[in-house]
Amino acid sequence: MHSELGRTVISAISALSEMVVAYRSRSESNKVYSDLQTERVGSPSASDPWRWRAESTFISDEELDQIVANTEASPEAGQVLASAVPEAALRDILQHIDAETTRLRDSMADASRSKARRQRDIDHAEAELCVELKTIKRQTGDVMPDVPRRALAKVWEQHRCS
Repeated sequence: MHSELGRTVISAISALSEMVVAYRSRSESNKVYSDLQTERVGSPSASDPWRWRAESTFISDEELDQIVANTEASPEAGQVLASAVPEAALRDILQHIDAETTRLRDSMADASRSKARRQRDIDHAEAELCVELKTIKRQTGDVMPDVPRRALAKVWEQHRCS
């Protein structure tokens, strides 16, 4: 059971990380598209891409479900994490990651939120990822557990945790 908890923690961390990456990349590609469209139209006030840009940062529930499905950790990875981190710590980490994932999904689905507010929510989710990864490192003598496919180390590097 403890190894299944480790697997679930890695999967949850990976899923939240991929959600953050997806939202950021969607925002960046929209910014580039909007900038190109604005140049063609001539002025931002005359262009429709600004509206498109604000609306298209949403990621559908189906896309989010696909992200979660693609981030399923292996049983071996779960075993490595479970052997390195106490069960109580893993439960706390999972609880925090799940809460942050729910908060981010709700934020991104709320059409009334401003782009700035959504960006703050993405930044907060990324910071929480780093906090939980630091918790794992503290539990393992300041070394990231060497799980298969380096899943945790990749998230650490991708979000520039320090």
